[in-house]
Amino acid sequence: MHPDANHFVLFGAGEWLLRDDGYAWKQTDQHNTLLVDGKGQMGEGAQWFRGIECLRAKAHPRVLRAVSSTDLDETAADAAAIYPRALGLKRFVRRLYFLKPDVLIVADEIETERAQDLELRFHPEYAFDRQPDGALVALGKKAALRMEVLTPEGVEITAGPTAAKDRDGKPMWLLAAQLRTNRAKWRNAVAFSWSAAGAT
Repeated sequence: MHPDANHFVLFGAGEWLLRDDGYAWKQTDQHNTLLVDGKGQMGEGAQWFRGIECLRAKAHPRVLRAVSSTDLDETAADAAAIYPRALGLKRFVRRLYFLKPDVLIVADEIETERAQDLELRFHPEYAFDRQPDGALVALGKKAALRMEVLTPEGVEITAGPTAAKDRDGKPMWLLAAQLRTNRAKWRNAVAFSWSAAGAT
């Protein structure tokens, strides 16, 4: 009951690394997923999820693949159907590759009817610091998280606090890494890796 299709969270090395927004206002931008022209998924924008919008539109995001093995877990889903039709989103396939025990590759394929402002958000539990090689690292109490954009061409990458709303609609802040571009087709890949704090 959240506008958060293709959202995921990450726990590793003993603590949360990428987080959910918790019991808060129902906004897509408070989740680890896609915004199109600054807008999110059907049902957002209120204290309670407006699921009737999704039912009326007969919107059905789909899980395309879910496979688990000793070394690798892979999931894939297409969430384009849950975005308002007026945004013109034709495809939003997210693939997660969990290379056990400490690497996650997030690969997104996004296609719209025309060139538009596209943004992917990732909300860490702790603030990201930019490294000399361009990667972002967040240091927690127990763990360190590294985020590296593998396809940075034409993508603006920022990190810091973003405005959000709590469960009553009052202002609050969430940390976020934001990847922005303007195009009709975007294939993006991000690598997350983690270790105990103080380790590489």
